[in-house]
Amino acid sequence: MMLRARQYINRNTGAMLAALRLEAGDPPANTFLEVQRALCQFLAKVRHLAPHFYRGHPPTRAMDTVAVIDFETTGISADAGARATEIAAVLLRDGRIVDRYQSLMNAGAWVPPFIEELTGITNDMVRAAPPAATVMREVADFVGAYPLVAHNASFDRRFWDAELARIRKRRVQEFACTMLLARRVYPHAPNHRLGTLVEFAGLPVAGRYHRAMADAEMAASLLARLEDELTQRFRLAALTHAMLREIQGASRYQLGGCIARFAGRASA
Repeated sequence: MMLRARQYINRNTGAMLAALRLEAGDPPANTFLEVQRALCQFLAKVRHLAPHFYRGHPPTRAMDTVAVIDFETTGISADAGARATEIAAVLLRDGRIVDRYQSLMNAGAWVPPFIEELTGITNDMVRAAPPAATVMREVADFVGAYPLVAHNASFDRRFWDAELARIRKRRVQEFACTMLLARRVYPHAPNHRLGTLVEFAGLPVAGRYHRAMADAEMAASLLARLEDELTQRFRLAALTHAMLREIQGASRYQLGGCIARFAGRASA
């Protein structure tokens, strides 16, 4: 968030606390942080309606077209034998979703009860789904060589690689991670789970959490918001997938220097 937004938060936090004191006496010690967090969330929601909080003009988008993917699975580890039950992929271009793919998939694996409860994907649904090999060929063709993005990408990357290997294919592109990027851009968010960040940034809820299409669409919306925040904060003309991957690997204290170094290499 830019300097003017911070000044707005600090000024209005004090005003809101003064009003609380008039109404109810001294507020609890943690009220300042609660009010400040609420103002941060408010500004995240209305930033596109209030450009005067930010320096400069809204940037012209020049981000790579990327494929944002999400898996639902029978467990947390592909290396331990967990299999995919559903996959979705959306193509994000210039901040908009321009195409979608989604399918349940039958890998012949049992879905544990707690996964059925979490996702709503039952064993009956999986048994009726197309074979996993068919689905993976289709989604691999859909994604092609577009750079990949996921929320908690280390999880989806492992399943993407494992399921591709079963059809004798290999990934040819890198992943960026919206969870790692959000840690750099929104370090004061309550946590960096997808649902928390959607609420924190005032993004639309696309459907039931832990279903692949809804999660992929919300991760894509989050990515577009993070791109906006970064281009506004650092007055960037463009962002690339490679820059996002470099940013996610930097600490939040090194963020400005990381972007400056990358921009310098790009212009050299």
